[in-house]
Amino acid sequence: MNSRIAEILGLLYSDGTFREYLSSYIRYDKRRPNPYRANQIKRFIEFTNTDFRLLKHFKNIVNKEFEYDPQITHSNHNVFRVSIVKNTVLNELCKYIKKGKDNWVAPESIINGKNILKVAFLRGFFDGDGSVDFSNRGKIPRIRITSVNFTGIKQLDKMCKSLGLECNINGPYRSKIIDRRSSYELLFKTSSVNKFIRLIGSNHSKKRKRFRIILKIIKIAQVAQSGKALAWKASGACPFRVQIPTWAWKLNCNS
Repeated sequence: MNSRIAEILGLLYSDGTFREYLSSYIRYDKRRPNPYRANQIKRFIEFTNTDFRLLKHFKNIVNKEFEYDPQITHSNHNVFRVSIVKNTVLNELCKYIKKGKDNWVAPESIINGKNILKVAFLRGFFDGDGSVDFSNRGKIPRIRITSVNFTGIKQLDKMCKSLGLECNINGPYRSKIIDRRSSYELLFKTSSVNKFIRLIGSNHSKKRKRFRIILKIIKIAQVAQSGKALAWKASGACPFRVQIPTWAWKLNCNS
């Protein structure tokens, strides 16, 4: 187990698909007078996402780890996919993969392994099934990871807390769509937003852009804090509250 495989697994556990089916076709053989029908079991692993940058990143780490260069194909509705069909790569990845969104579990070598493995796995899973936005009318940054797999969410929670990231499991949330499974949410506390961005990060274009906005606001708060440190310590009040969101100021002034 290494960090590249850990990130590949995180991406596949969130937005990956394993398919195995029986293919029937007409085969021609010079040694036989007539063509005949043959059957073959085919299988492949597919990673799907709408972010082309993330697809290129997935393709690159697969290439670096296995010396195998899968192709990016375009599907419907701006969805891209990378399909892995090489048997040696499939055999290696299938050691860690259980079929079904409800059944995946993180390998023990990651859960109880080095921090670099946990970080890589969490980054991959967050890029697939995570989100970053602003709640409370756009005032407070919010980082979440969602899954229908409660066992998996508990494992993610354990890994995050071992890295010093504060988070809570919420749910289950029932879908309004009939026959869709209930989901669970791993919500990170505002006090851990800065650490999550710097430690876990993202390779997803839109999430990276939002991370940069949050870090810029935090940087402004840090500059204000350092410039007026003596003043607010003496008075007991934080300056520049009008220009800087309260959450960003608390991340610096209350530490």
